[in-house]
Amino acid sequence: QKVLQEVQQFFSIVPPELAASTLERGIYLSGGGAQLDGLQEYLQEGLKTEIILLQEPQLASIKGLMRLQK
Repeated sequence: QKVLQEVQQFFSIVPPELAASTLERGIYLSGGGAQLDGLQEYLQEGLKTEIILLQEPQLASIKGLMRLQK
């Protein structure tokens, strides 16, 4: 519940057009916590938007850093 509350709080302070664009396109989950059972579905239901779980979310940060080196 805390994660959902924090995401909702974030959307309440960002410019409305950014929040609308993000909710329209969906939210990508990354990091090890993204793999928690039921988190994707819980956020999707609570935020009424698509929640996309990255492949190997625990490696997302390191993969991003590796792309910067190229």
